Parts: sequence; structure tokens; C-alpha cells
Amino acid sequence: GEHAVTPRVSATERKPSKSDVSAAGPNSSPDAASIEIRNPHALVKAALTGMREVPEDYGKLQFRRKGHVDIRVTKSLVRRALKVMDMLFKRLNHVGLDVQLRPDDSGYYGTFRRYTQVVKGSERVQVTITEKTFQHQNPAWSERESWKVDRYLYAASGRLTLVLDDGHYGWDSDRPRRWSDAKGHLVEEYLEEIVSSIGQTLEAKRQAAIRREEERQREASGRRFVRKSNDRKRKKKSALTN
Repeated sequence: GEHAVTPRVSATERKPSKSDVSAAGPNSSPDAASIEIRNPHALVKAALTGMREVPEDYGKLQFRRKGHVDIRVTKSLVRRALKVMDMLFKRLNHVGLDVQLRPDDSGYYGTFRRYTQVVKGSERVQVTITEKTFQHQNPAWSERESWKVDRYLYAASGRLTLVLDDGHYGWDSDRPRRWSDAKGHLVEEYLEEIVSSIGQTLEAKRQAAIRREEERQREASGRRFVRKSNDRKRKKKSALTN
């Protein structure tokens, strides 16, 4: 006869323990059910529509793996994270900056994941929203049951962090790149500062690109000068020998 299949235990199926709560601090995030996203930006609307297809990994939904905006949060914070992205995108559009989903050609995973990038000309800044989770051993896990039970459980912290150019090096430390829920403040309160930092970073990258091009041209000019000088010397030597 047919065998009943036990459903796989979700990695975020339990409530946080007291130790989780004390480590995370007081959660002042708005209740998910009360979060309304009016006239969402096209990228946010697509993420809301395709939410059911988004895979979960390490206790967090990985929207970028389905070609959506780059939020990596637990289910309870999805609407709030999308609301933050929606407000940010609209502010960026208002100041003339475009937001696009692009593959990242800097590594293997970037070829099939989509990264959220603010674009101006040829320069871009990546935007990511994440949530810290707490990992614990799953008491229901065993070697024999490993095919249907996750080895670890993840408890939500309820705290968002917005990061610019996550995983990239060479950031100018004069400009902030990370904002988190902390000390009674939410990421939403820093949106104007985030927009300003993105704009300054795009301009800094543009200026850096100009300097690199000028340096490239100087090096090319130097090489041309050396070649011409060597050509003149060869011609002069050839004329003397003849």
C-alpha cells in the first residue's frame, strides 16, 4: 500500500526561547498585519505577487533567488522589509535615481541571482535588507530522519538591517553603509540618510572611474611615447649603418 509521508519540519516552526528574546532585545517592529503598502513600486509589487514561490534558507526567505528585490528575512518581517524597500525606492526615484534588478558578475552565484541596485549612469550601489536569526540544534533531528527534518531551527530576532554593497570591498568609510533596528529606532527612520549615502557613493564611484580613466590614458600615452622614441632610435641607427 501507499506510505504516508511525514511533512518536513520547517526551520522556523518554533517560537523564540527566552534566551532568544533577551539576546534580540525588545522588539518594536510594527505588527505585520497592520503594515499596508499603498501603490507599491513595480519591483515591490512583483515581490508581493511572487511571495509564495520564494524559497527559505537558514530560516529566512530568499527573494533574490526568484528574481525579486533582495530581502532575506523571516516570514514575520517580509511585509515590513518590503515596505522599507518601497519607501526607499520611491524616494530614490524622486531624486532621479533608478532602481534595477541585475545579475552580479563578480561570482558564480551572481549569474542566477538578482541583486537590487541603485543605478546612475554606469555606477551602481547594491541594496540588501537582512534579519539576524538565532540558530539552535533541532531536537527532532537524527541521521535516520535527516531527509525530512532540518538539523537546525532558526528563531527570528525581529530586527532589520539595511546594507549597501553587502559583500563588496573598498567601501569609503566616511559614508555609512549599514543601518539597523537598535536603541528604540527602526531602519525606516534613517531613509533620508540612506538616500543621501547612496547618492554620495554613486558620485564617489563616478569620480573614481574618472580618475581610473585618466590614469589609463596617461599610461597609454606614456607607452606611445616610448614606442615612438624607440622607433626614432632604430631609424637613426639604421641610417647610420647604411
